[in-house]
Amino acid sequence: MAGVEIVVRGRVQGVGFRRYVKQIADESGLTGTVRNLSDGSVEIHIWHISQSALAGFMESLSQGPGKVVQCDVLEWRTNDSLTEFNIEATR
Repeated sequence: MAGVEIVVRGRVQGVGFRRYVKQIADESGLTGTVRNLSDGSVEIHIWHISQSALAGFMESLSQGPGKVVQCDVLEWRTNDSLTEFNIEATR
């Protein structure tokens, strides 16, 4: 199954952005993780997502708290069997 790593840049820390990402992921039935990075960006990993679901998720990111300036998406293959979406500690 395909997974994605999304790095979101802008004013996305200290505004409830990770909670917002978890909320939209849970509502969409997605599994993965979200965490703050030390450079002020936010890193999102999503396991098993279709292209159409990814498009909707990306659109939702720009409607969240703070201000999204840029999203970099990297596709990768995963065999992980995570069963929920989690907020992780800052890396």
